[in-house]
Parts: sequence; C-alpha cells; structure tokens
Amino acid sequence: MSAFILVRQDGAPSPGTGGRRASRRVRRSFPVAMLALAALVLASIASPSFAATGSLYASGATNPNGELWLGSHLWVADHLQGMCRVDSGGLNGLTCAVAAKAAGQPAYDPTNHFVYVPDSAANKGGVVRYTFDPASETLGNPVVLAPNAGLAGNKPDAVALGADGNLYVSFLKNGTIVRITNPGGVSQGVQSAAASSDGKKVLGMTFVGNDLYLAESAVVSRILNVTASSCTGGCKASSLGLATIASPLSLATDAALSPTPSPRYLYIGDASSVHRYNLDNGALDTYATSGSTSSGTFGLQNVTGLGVDPSDNLYVGDDPTAGAQNLQGRIWTIAAGSSPLPSTPPPPPPPPPGGGGAGGTPLTTGSLYAQNETNPNGQVWLNGALGGHLWVADHLQGMCRVEAGSINSSTCQVAAVAAGEPAYDPSNQFVYVPDSSAKSAGVVRYTFNPTSETLGNPVVLAPNAGLGGNRPDAVALGSDGSLYVGFLKNGSLVRITNPAGNGQTAQSVGQSATAKKVLSLAATGNDLYLAENGAVTRIANVASCTGGCKAASVGLSTVASPLSLAATATQVFIGDVSVVYRYTVATGALATYATSGTAGASTFGFQNVSGLGIDPATGNVYVGDDPTAGNLNLQGRIWLVPPPA
Repeated sequence: MSAFILVRQDGAPSPGTGGRRASRRVRRSFPVAMLALAALVLASIASPSFAATGSLYASGATNPNGELWLGSHLWVADHLQGMCRVDSGGLNGLTCAVAAKAAGQPAYDPTNHFVYVPDSAANKGGVVRYTFDPASETLGNPVVLAPNAGLAGNKPDAVALGADGNLYVSFLKNGTIVRITNPGGVSQGVQSAAASSDGKKVLGMTFVGNDLYLAESAVVSRILNVTASSCTGGCKASSLGLATIASPLSLATDAALSPTPSPRYLYIGDASSVHRYNLDNGALDTYATSGSTSSGTFGLQNVTGLGVDPSDNLYVGDDPTAGAQNLQGRIWTIAAGSSPLPSTPPPPPPPPPGGGGAGGTPLTTGSLYAQNETNPNGQVWLNGALGGHLWVADHLQGMCRVEAGSINSSTCQVAAVAAGEPAYDPSNQFVYVPDSSAKSAGVVRYTFNPTSETLGNPVVLAPNAGLGGNRPDAVALGSDGSLYVGFLKNGSLVRITNPAGNGQTAQSVGQSATAKKVLSLAATGNDLYLAENGAVTRIANVASCTGGCKAASVGLSTVASPLSLAATATQVFIGDVSVVYRYTVATGALATYATSGTAGASTFGFQNVSGLGIDPATGNVYVGDDPTAGNLNLQGRIWLVPPPA
C-alpha cells in the first residue's frame, strides 16, 4: 500500500497544564488497563451533533503529530513515544524509534524507503532520517540531516517532501521555511526558502503539486510554487482567507492520490472539528466533529493529525488533553464519501446565466500574474521602452510596478499613501492616484517616463479644495478630460477640471444613489459607473452635471456586493466578492466573465476582487483580489484573465 501523511500540529499547552509534554517516559508495552483508561476518558466527553463520524482506530497516543502508512501498518509520530507502529489498536512500544525524541509531522520517501521525522525537543536531534525495512516493517539506521546547520535550535516541527526531491522544514520558534537538499544522500545542504505569513511558527505542512500549504497559528496559508529556484528566502505565504478557522492545527490533502479524486480537498483540523476546503472552487464546509466507539459518540478535541489513505479514507488524530497527560490521544477513521454536517450552509449557487453559458459558466479563466500585494485597488498598463508593465495601486506599498510576479518596491511612489483606484491619461502620460488614508493628501498626479518606465514629479491636484478630508478612494478620467473622484467618507462626487494643467478647480457633480461611500468608478462614453455598497449605479451624461445629479441603479440585482470596476468603450467589468462580471452597455447583457485562476497545477477561486485593470492593446483583464480583504499584509494577488477564446 502506498504511503500517506497525517499532519498534526499544535504545540501550545492548554491553559494551566504547565507545559506541552508531561514527561518523556517511553512505554514499551500497553496493557489492557491502559486501553480501559482511554475508554474512561472517551466516556467523559460530551457528544456534539455530527454527520461524518469517525470510528476509533487506535488509542494510547500522546499528541499524535502525524502518521504514515508503511507496508501493512500505520505508523504514528507520537510526541511522547517517538515514531511507532500501530498494532491491534495501540502503539507497539517495541517498534518505537526515538532518535527524534519529540517526533513532529513526518514525511515518507517511498522510492528510497526513507522516513523523515523532525524533533521539536529543545536543541535535540533536528531532522532525523530513518530507513524503513519492508520485510520486518521496522525503522532503523537513524541519521541526523545537515547536523551542522543549526536546525535543532529553532525546534523543527513539520516536514514535507517536495516534488523536487527536497525536504521542506518548518519550526516552532519562528516562521522560517528551509529546504534540505539531497535529503536521501550522504550529505545535505540547507537553503532558506520562504516564511509564514506572519513570521511566526508553522504547525503543519502539506504539498499540493508545487504549492506548500501551511497551518499557522491563526490562518491557513499557501506558498505558490515554493519548489521554484526563485524561492530562496523571499517567498512569503499568503492566507487563504478562511476566516471561520481561527486556529488551525493540522492539514492533509487527497490531491496527491493517484488517480486524483474530483473534487480535490484540503482537510483542516482545529480544536473541535475537521473542515473540508475544496481546492477546485474554494468552497468550505465542516466535515466532522466526532468519532464513535462501542461506548458511544464523542466530540473531537484538539485535532493534531490528519491524513488520507490510498482509498481516500480520512484519518483524524486528536488529544483531549493537548498532550498535557500521557496516552490520551486517539486516531479515528472516517470512510470515504461521508457527508459534511447537515447544518453547514450549502455553497452559494453558481452565478446566473447572462451570456456566460448554462448556469453562469464563466467565459474564461485566469492565471496567477503576481502575488504579495495588499488590497490591490486597481491596475493600469503603462507602455514604455522596457516593453511595458502593469502598475498596481497597492493599499500598503503605494503605486508600484509589477515585475517577475511581484511588486518592484524600488519603483513604488507613496505621495498617495493609501493608493486607491488610479486612472491613466495616455495623451499626457499622467497617472492619477487618490489617497484614502486618514491624513489624505487628496488626489496625486504622477508623470510617467516611458524611457525609464518610472513615475515621478508628484503633484497634489486642487490642493486647497479640501478633498483629502473626505478620503478620496477612486478616480476615473471622463471623455470631457475632467477627472471624477469618489470618496470613502460620503457619497459625494467631485469633478476636477484641468487635471493635466498647472491649476485645477473642484466642482460638485452630485452623489451616489445611497449617499454613502463609493468603492470604484469607471467612465465609458459620457456615462460614469459607480460601485456602491449594494449596487452598480450610473450617472448618465455626467459632464453636464453641476451638483444635483444622483446615481441610479443599473438594475443588476445579481451583483449584490460590487467592489471594483473597469471599462472599455463598450463594456464594464465588475468585480465582487468572488466573481468578475462583464456588462455590455449597448444591450444591458450581464455575463459571468471569470471566477478563478490557476497557479501551477491548482485552481483557486477569486476572493474579494478589490481592483480591476485592462490592457487596451490585448484586452487582458487584470484581476486584483485579497483573501483577507486587507486585514493581513501582502496576501493579495493579481490574476491575468485573457479574452475568451
């Protein structure tokens, strides 16, 4: 049978326990009385409502930190007893390998029969490689990898074997991710690869293709294409935006199975549940909260290990005492095809049809163009001698040029501190950027230099008009040559005349339909479109408005939460929480344009589409989203969505 990995991960003690581990006494056998003790512990636990329910597979563990199937047995990385084989419902103490004393999440190399186990005990073994003997089904020949690299000092806690043959290691002391090269050889190298999103400890890891998923202290995150040669320390994890999972402890995936199931899932364990994240469409449900024995049904507590076997059955390791008491941990099995909790709301229905195909099938899909942004608020394509580049209005970093899949920080302009949705005037080579910060400068005009492809010469427009006080958040260049401005503090709309000249005036145009904040603007023809809190609205013939015009709904009831807009001469693109729509001005037709993008072998749904941009030469739409809605830094992404084939 092929190998699978159960990923545990916590490390933090329960309040008042005095520590994560009770003692280091290694058991060599487990009498019936010990199993009876475990049953008593089970019986004391209240049973919540449940759907997908596990059955008890083994007991007598202590913080089961990850499991592997080797030969014909399950092996457990036990925090107290080492790497041990499961026989007859318990850990066989005679088989336990203890070179990695506080065994963390393991990984298996079936080609070379190596098992890699991190040791999270303070300043102990680092990462240990064992050799598995398929004949005797035992582990032996322990070797400490890269013994002079100082890995033990950071308390390695989880390992994952990449498709590149390298071993990736995370730690309890910090958020560093290192790459051990040649882990199956005589000597190894150690390279800095990446870091967690918050720079703090990583409790578990699992690969999906070349992407590494992390269980951090407060979020589930992902490092795209971590095996690439470009990941040499600067790659940073981005949150998946799963706000309902506040404290993930463990991860596992069925995406590595052959044949690959459809859909593919990432399983996430926390204090009392197993959640199931659909890797293909981003849907999340609660999969299981309990397990059963002959004595009854019992709630899961501190799910420190998860894994999927070759038949797609899920294994759940938990410990009601979080390791504070010895031998209280359990492993449950959940049969493939079990249903999630009935109380879990179903995923939202697909977007309605309107040109996108049956059921709102998207016309096209995107591919990852850049990452590590923060609430990208809009994009513009600026052509120049270097071949042209996308520029992004990043809420944290300013107005920045995108290169090689990320922001080039040396190009960022920060006169507009919290850069809002920008606009580009190709006739005069000006880029207009609103500043939505609390101490806003107003609206800033930069000059684009096509030779160096840089921005410079910042000028605040209409500096005495008090625009900054209302926190301008979006601008659009009208067909009349004026610049139209929307705000966060209220629904006012302002026209800046002569924005390319030496002096400007600010005129009142009107207000949004709700008289509340405007999130985005787009001008096409003589009309101005607005993304408001609950609707897409329009002011027709906006150039003729002198203060009394009020936006009216376009009637797109299926777009409940528009966040961003971009327009061509004939169409308006609309981004909301998870969909980009295309609205045809002449006919009023609404189509589902795109809902997802690919990165490597994986597909990811859009989350909080905060900014849109269009390259007029190619028709490519650039979709900026941020799964955390800007609550965490550098979690945003930009997707390139080409026109439909």
